[in-house]
Amino acid sequence: MADVKNNKSKALEVKKDAPPPAVLDDMFAQDSALGKENIRAEDLAIPFFALLQSNSPQVKKTEGAYIKGAEEGMVLNTVTRELFKAEEGILVVPCFYERVALEWRPRKAGGGLVTIYHGDERDKKVGECTRVTNEEGKSIDRLPNGNDLVVAAQHYVLRLREGGWEPGLFSLASTQLKKSRRWNALMSGIQLKTKDGRVFNPPSFSHIYRATAVPESRDKYSWWGWNMDIMERVSDPELYAAAKAFHQSCSKGEVRASEQQMEAAANAGGGAPLNDDIPF
Repeated sequence: MADVKNNKSKALEVKKDAPPPAVLDDMFAQDSALGKENIRAEDLAIPFFALLQSNSPQVKKTEGAYIKGAEEGMVLNTVTRELFKAEEGILVVPCFYERVALEWRPRKAGGGLVTIYHGDERDKKVGECTRVTNEEGKSIDRLPNGNDLVVAAQHYVLRLREGGWEPGLFSLASTQLKKSRRWNALMSGIQLKTKDGRVFNPPSFSHIYRATAVPESRDKYSWWGWNMDIMERVSDPELYAAAKAFHQSCSKGEVRASEQQMEAAANAGGGAPLNDDIPF
């Protein structure tokens, strides 16, 4: 039988006459689009930034989704599986905001996310709902077909990282809707002046925010929630251009999370937006 390990190490062995990394970087730049010609927006998985809870599978060693070192309160990138400490959080530039409605199948019927509604279709579905108390004692909006409807605030962002940035998404529902409203208020409250003294409110992607995790509780229940703070103005023209381009893609509907991605993010957040630990 061939020694796969040794064959792999020989294949990756750097030759003595190999070009230096800088030369290879130039070659990579010249060929940057090759191999990805047929990848479209719907073929990409946009990372969700989820807060790990005490019941998140990533913190349980007995679960297949367990991540070494994961603790409740940490921020999780659902695609790269990177973890960030609660108090440090992540730096983000908000690029696009929308409210969506998530249709969830009740647990007794097998559970799972059915579909995501946007725009007028979202408003229509919200209007069809009746407020009820479900089997777990939670107050929930129920559709005529027996499924539950949850309104979520989605913030599409660029997450700053060493040497660049990456797209990502916050989906805030239930107790976290007030965090979304506060974040929107912060963005809407910024005032700058033009050279001629005119006061204006800049685009959402004009400033950088730090998103951290904070402990929250009500009655006997406790969980981790988001906290967003303004850090500074965007000073890098390339970052601003990238944020504007991402905003335009999102506003055209070219970048949207799929049901599978949304459900995976919900599971990572301990069942959010229908959080198993919070009965309201």
